[in-house]
Amino acid sequence: MNSITIAAPVFNSETGIISYLWVDLIQEKPICPHCGKNMYYWYCRPRGVIISDIKYVFMAPRFKCNCGRTLTMHPYFIAPRKQYSIFSIQEILNSDVSSDRIAAISYGSFEVSHLRKWAIALVKKLDHHFQKSSLQDERAFIKELRDCHGSRWLSSILLSKVGCVPFFMPLQPDG
Repeated sequence: MNSITIAAPVFNSETGIISYLWVDLIQEKPICPHCGKNMYYWYCRPRGVIISDIKYVFMAPRFKCNCGRTLTMHPYFIAPRKQYSIFSIQEILNSDVSSDRIAAISYGSFEVSHLRKWAIALVKKLDHHFQKSSLQDERAFIKELRDCHGSRWLSSILLSKVGCVPFFMPLQPDG
């Protein structure tokens, strides 16, 4: 098991916090990628994420193994090491490759360029079809992805590769 199967996320609209019921989380028993034994629920750690320019707090469940390793689970739409969700990154990059330059003005050209490079590297890592792309221009590459997969190109590629909805665990343990 490499994903949360029992617990369902609960959204508190007053606080903007996405969390889980403790009773559900203690029933989860993911397998430790290091030693192969069952892990147990340890605690949740807050993780900020921006979805459509609104900041939410996701309480990321953490699991611990008797071998000392820990794992943190995140929904597929929270980009690793990014404050923006996959959906927000799609919106920013779709705006960037279209004729309007609102994304560069709103987020800064450096941030947009950084997101573009990050998204291209992620797609090339996940989808072998695009690894061999001869396109050198980053915007042309994003445009090709959008033309091939539609406006939700990044989330559709991630969903097809992650293979579990809505949560995944990283390939490498935290500790």
